[in-house]
Parts: sequence; C-alpha cells; structure tokens
Amino acid sequence: MVLKKFFAKLSIFRRQPAKKEDLTSYKIFEDTWFAHGIKLKTLLSEDSMAVYFTVEKSGATSDRLIKIPIEDNLRIGRELKICRRINTHKNLALGYYNPQYGKLVHDEYQIHCYCLWIEMPKLIEKETKDHGLEKVILSLAELLKDPTKFRKNESKLPIAEILAILQDIAAGLGSLHQRNIVHRDIQPYNIWKSKMMRAWQIAGFDMAMELGEDKKILAKPSDTSAYVAPEVMHGSSLISLAADMWGFGLIAFELLTGSLPFDSEVEQFLGITNLEQTLLPAPFDLIIEGCLKQEPGDRLTAPQVLQLLISYGEKDGSDTKSSN
Repeated sequence: MVLKKFFAKLSIFRRQPAKKEDLTSYKIFEDTWFAHGIKLKTLLSEDSMAVYFTVEKSGATSDRLIKIPIEDNLRIGRELKICRRINTHKNLALGYYNPQYGKLVHDEYQIHCYCLWIEMPKLIEKETKDHGLEKVILSLAELLKDPTKFRKNESKLPIAEILAILQDIAAGLGSLHQRNIVHRDIQPYNIWKSKMMRAWQIAGFDMAMELGEDKKILAKPSDTSAYVAPEVMHGSSLISLAADMWGFGLIAFELLTGSLPFDSEVEQFLGITNLEQTLLPAPFDLIIEGCLKQEPGDRLTAPQVLQLLISYGEKDGSDTKSSN
C-alpha cells in the first residue's frame, strides 16, 4: 500500500501526453504506423480541415492516399455519407470504402482518428525553404501560385487550358447538384488534377450537405475562405446550390486575371465585386457576372455554365470538351 501511494505521487512528475492543438505540422508522422499493415509515408497536404498522406499497405506502395480530419472525426462520417450518395464521376475525387480507424503516434503524441481512402491525385515536385524538393498534390491553388512552374515562359494560363479546367469543374458541380448536394467549399485547394483520369476533380466533401425537397437547407458558415458565398459568410438561415456557383465564378476570374475581384476585405465580406474594372473575354465575362450575382436565385446554374463553355469551345474549335 505504501509503495502504491509512492508511485501515485511520482506519476504527477511524468510527462503528460501532448495535446493535438499543440501540433505545428503533421509532418512528424511521416514513416510511422497508422494501423495494422498501414504505414504513413509522405505528407502531401495539410490545411485547417484535413491532412493527406501517401501510404504503404502491407509493404507495398498504395495507389491511393488517406485523408485524416483535423477538427473532428464526424467530418469523415459526413463525407463518406455524401460520397456514397454520388455516382462515380471523372470530375469528382470521392472517398472509398468504410472509414479506417487508426492512430497517429510520435513521441508524446497519440491521436486516435479515422481516415478515408482517396484516389491518388497527380503529384508535383515543389521546392522547400531549404532548397530541397518535396512532392505535393497538384491543386488548382498550386497552379495559380506559379503558372511558370508548369508552363515554361508562360506567366498566364492559355485560354484553351482555362476553358478545359472550368469545364471539368462545371461538369463535377453539375453531377453534384443533380443529386441535390451542395459542396459549400469550392476553392482552388479543393480542385485537384487526377493522376488516373487526367482531369481536374472536385475534392474535399467534408463540408458538403444534401438539400431538402425545396433545394434549400439550414446553413452554418463553413469557413472564412475568400471563396465562400456572401449568404454563407453572413450566416443566412438558408443556403442553396447557388452557393457553389459563387466559388466557381471567383475561380474563373482568378484563372483569367491572377487575382480576386475585390478592392478590400470589407467588400469581400459583403460580396461587392469590382468586375466593371476588368475587361474579360467572352463568354467568361457573362459566366463570371452570372455566377457572382448578390442574389443567389439570380446566379447561373452549373448546367447553364457548362453549356456556355462547351458552345464556346465548339465555336473556337477547341478540343476541350468535358463529358459526364
């Protein structure tokens, strides 16, 4: 009994497990075991929502990566539910199978969590601060940061390539919206280049929600991202499929100009654009203006946008059509 009390007192000097909130980067979990037969290899991406790792499974490199939520495990359940509702589509990067349970272990960290298996996106090499190279997911955000990294002597993307990217995004949104599903987080980091399909895909479905019969759902601001629609940013009681079209319009504008159409953070929050200051080529001008309407009900739909892009491609002789 005396020894038991002694060791009980001694335990207060033991090092306490580190908190998840203390983590500055999930890179420390590279080359660690996540679950039986599954080893985390390379950290490809991390943001406020989730981290993505390449993995070895049963000693062999997997052709898929895993997505681990940062905020809470409920996101995995929501994302999987949405993914099961969506048919396979070349422009949607969906999660596969049932969630995998495991834990992240490194020194004092032990974080129990679930993950989703995701189709392997295309990877690129990116220079690090110490002039080394690391592999990262080829997202639209990476492409927008430095087009010259992927296109020699080209500071801007060719119109034909922008057309192809936007067709892929519009086709993916059309498939989602056909099933009354709103993504709620359409932004460059959630648009990936597929390794297998060689197409741009919409990813990141942990904020997606299914609409009711009236095509509207109770809304809660999902993010403070620059691409979030005004009605979502303002905490509107209702949200519709049109919220995704706002993000689409901003992506289209940024692909063409390299910036967003706001003069200040206040105007960005209010959804007040400066489109009149920029001369945009047709039909992108009509599409962007139609997607960035203040009133959600006035915005173009994904099928309308896709049809305009396809018609322009046919007229221009560009072989960049998207297919469902």
